[in-house]
Amino acid sequence: MQRTVFVVFSFFCLLLVGTPAAGAHARYNNCNAANAVFKGRTPYVGISDAVVGTESAANMNCTLGRIAAAHLGLFRGALDWQLVEYPRSGTYNWGYYDTAIALMAKHRIRFLPGFLGTPSWDAAGNSKTGFNPPKASALPAFANFVTAAVKRYGPHGSFWTSHPNLPYLPVTSWQVWNEPNLPIFWAPKPNPKAYVQLLKTADQAVKRADRKATVVSAGTPFLSTGGAQTWLGPLLADGGARYMDALALHYYGGSMNTLKAILSRARHDLNAHGGRHKSLWITETGYAGGPPNVDRPSQAGQRNSANALFSMVSKNRKALNIAHVLWYGWVDHVQAQPANWWGNNLGLTMSWGAPKLALSTVSSWAARLDR
Repeated sequence: MQRTVFVVFSFFCLLLVGTPAAGAHARYNNCNAANAVFKGRTPYVGISDAVVGTESAANMNCTLGRIAAAHLGLFRGALDWQLVEYPRSGTYNWGYYDTAIALMAKHRIRFLPGFLGTPSWDAAGNSKTGFNPPKASALPAFANFVTAAVKRYGPHGSFWTSHPNLPYLPVTSWQVWNEPNLPIFWAPKPNPKAYVQLLKTADQAVKRADRKATVVSAGTPFLSTGGAQTWLGPLLADGGARYMDALALHYYGGSMNTLKAILSRARHDLNAHGGRHKSLWITETGYAGGPPNVDRPSQAGQRNSANALFSMVSKNRKALNIAHVLWYGWVDHVQAQPANWWGNNLGLTMSWGAPKLALSTVSSWAARLDR
């Protein structure tokens, strides 16, 4: 479990406050993908990464162009309530997200936003990440934020009507929180019943603005079927399946047999709670290397792990109803220390922009799996 804690911490914290090392900007030199577009119809494979949230608009444009050129047409990132609703309650500032979503649309990339974070005046707990869940009395305020986001970025949203020259790619799927089965994202300790209330609030708020939208549960990390049961059992017993259209999971560094077992167990449990027609999404997965030591960064090992991952998904996506897979991440974070730690080497590109061996493998699988 410790494996996943550090990875997700880097993802969401870098999205908000990280700053790339000066040398990392070499990856933007002579950008040859500034106008590239995703050419598929409905993307199956995508990217989760914090890099977009730490870049200028020009550099973000380059990064998204390269992602699109690699046939990766779905990007997942946090839609942080505490960044939007400030400096006071009821005041929404959408500027950063307007820029990011405009650039994604330019490159024909769909955005999967994850609702996360709570303004200090509405927050419960004391998470070290700052991603506290809202207190119970603040759920109506959370609902207002969610509905406002859907009315802005969803179908026929105000963002699209005010930007008629952009390719029309409204947000149609919304994820509710990140890894609430970890204390780092749900302080002081995980609470499935409280998460179900948050999920219910978000589901109802989303559907008020777009009844056809897909509500995706928070991605939750498991290293075993037993770990999955510890969270999913209570979540589904408390009625969670009623308030999601898709169940999301996270998985890092383990064997394909274990991942298949976790997905199979999740499929079984979701079916048993009335969710037979609801899909499974893998909203974070990644490898730094490959067997026999997946924790040792290795380009060849990472390529082999990526191939094994998507081969397993391809064989089981229909039977298990796996709707999407998002690789974490796009770029290595070796400027963070230790540079050889597996969690800093999950990217499909080097920190200076050079493609790693796994990129062509993931890109190829993405083209095959798109619908």
